[in-house]
Amino acid sequence: MGFPRGCHKFYVFGIFDIDQQMYLRADLTFDICKKLGWDHAPIIKHQTTLNDFAKNIDEHDLVEMLVPTTNPLVWEP
Repeated sequence: MGFPRGCHKFYVFGIFDIDQQMYLRADLTFDICKKLGWDHAPIIKHQTTLNDFAKNIDEHDLVEMLVPTTNPLVWEP
């Protein structure tokens, strides 16, 4: 595609089940990625919408949310 090897990194954000016409739950997607050795986009918070995340957030709140848990790909406040 015109880019040198290693220039881009692929992260899975979601897996869509075409038979059920819905996205898999985040925990199932994460488990599948782990088994296949794929990188999953970091999970900042479970069960939240972008609107909830962005509402009235300031820099201090964002730093507080980005404290790693025991799983380095799952972030929780």
